[in-house]
Amino acid sequence: IVVENIEVEKDGFVYSQPNTLGTVDNNYIENSDPNKSTVQGDFMPTFTFDLGNQAINDEDRYIKGDKDGVEIRYLSDQAPLELDISKVATVTKYGIGYPVTAICKDSTGNVVAENINFKFDKTETYTLEFTVDDNLFYDANGELISKSVKHTYAVPLNVVVAEPAIKDAVITVNKTALDGGYNESSGDRSYKFNPLNAIAITDAEGAVNLTTNIASTNIAYASSSSAFAGATTITVTYNDGRVLEIKLGKPSLNSPGSSKAITYANDGTIKSAAKVASKSAKGGTWTVTSYSFKGTNGKTVTNNTVVTFTFPDKSSCVTGDTLVTLADGSQKRIDEVTYSDTLLVWDFFEGKYAQVPAAIIFYHGDDDYRVLTLKFADGTKVKVINNHGFFDVAKNEFVFIDESNVGEYIGHKFVKQDGNTYTTVELTGFEVTNEYTGCYSIQSAKHINFITEGLFSLTIPPYEGWFDYFEIGDNMKYDEAKMQADIQKYGLYTYEDFDEYVTYEQFIAFNGPYLKVLVGRGVLTFNQILELISSYVTPTE
Repeated sequence: IVVENIEVEKDGFVYSQPNTLGTVDNNYIENSDPNKSTVQGDFMPTFTFDLGNQAINDEDRYIKGDKDGVEIRYLSDQAPLELDISKVATVTKYGIGYPVTAICKDSTGNVVAENINFKFDKTETYTLEFTVDDNLFYDANGELISKSVKHTYAVPLNVVVAEPAIKDAVITVNKTALDGGYNESSGDRSYKFNPLNAIAITDAEGAVNLTTNIASTNIAYASSSSAFAGATTITVTYNDGRVLEIKLGKPSLNSPGSSKAITYANDGTIKSAAKVASKSAKGGTWTVTSYSFKGTNGKTVTNNTVVTFTFPDKSSCVTGDTLVTLADGSQKRIDEVTYSDTLLVWDFFEGKYAQVPAAIIFYHGDDDYRVLTLKFADGTKVKVINNHGFFDVAKNEFVFIDESNVGEYIGHKFVKQDGNTYTTVELTGFEVTNEYTGCYSIQSAKHINFITEGLFSLTIPPYEGWFDYFEIGDNMKYDEAKMQADIQKYGLYTYEDFDEYVTYEQFIAFNGPYLKVLVGRGVLTFNQILELISSYVTPTE
């Protein structure tokens, strides 16, 4: 046995050359001299990978690489390339070669070859694995001991079978319905969606990244400059001359706002400049009617599959048969409530019940809705569409319950009307069904909340935090000291700040004075308040 670079110390341990494989079978200790980078433990075998005379280095047809990775490429009209995997790796220890078991696995982990000459006949990512049984170990006296350790060395192998010439690009539509969304950033509640999520384009040698190397983007409207008046065409030109064209149909979206242009971002996201009047109540659809793409060879191909982007109705609603409590204690179906009715609500300023009309009655239409029925310990049931707010005793605030989070609130207690006072009731279960029904909600004048099936409830506001004027303290009442501190810090609006926009009654109904506290805390901006006025308040209503 020829032994090189080995020093045997008195303690009998072997100090080896630097461990480049990163696999020491026993626990090891780094040498106290960091410049030596040696390890104490089993002397490791040496793994060598060499393609030898099997390497090919032609421009379009090659087998090349080392232990860090092998690449195989050839054209589809050529004979597949082969590699004898049993002849590319050697493992030695103390100058002695070990028998090596060579296998090839595909991308799913299946073994496709073992110790043979294998034909790589398709584009695929493989892994070559070489395994040896290491059984040369010695004790402190230099005597061979009985010990065997299995070592496996992996080499990635990538195969590309390329087309011999530039082919026409291919547009594949992989989805026919997608969810759009809303830009929730402060002051910008526009519709947005990404039509590239629905397609995949291949050109020449592979997939096309449609969000890089963009030279220019042009947006053409069929009617004036409005994406909401008709069809729109977006043309994206790339630095290499390729062109992507996206044709959008007229969107079916509720209350898109007054500004109706759209923008196209480099990541493929389309965003309307139209501000959604209320993120809590607006839904609809937008369709892509066709895609066309001019590929590397200059030829344009088209896919006319219609892709629909659905913008969910994010309203906070209940079914039309839900009972709402009126000022006299009687109950009325929510789909029968009018602005002439006086509602029983909770006044967090005074910590007691109040009687006010509705400021807004939302009706989102009759449809086949997915209904979440909440079940409470006293037999009360509330049928929720999308989500709805209820006052959680433990959290001391309104929480919005929907199908995705209802499980978190099982066992929580919620506030419920009890004559002239209130009590609590536990949420014990729920079920989800489909039901054809009307979809309704209410915001009461000044106090926002109302009572559904006896439970204190709240419609999700157009802006997060709109209801949270002040921190709620004990006895379901705003903390007086903290409220006065906020008022002193931020001030209050007067009617003169809004007299050109609303009547005095409307100013009071929408808690106009306290909106300045929300602006001071950064919950709202003055312009957003004006948007809310334009969405919900008119001089005659």
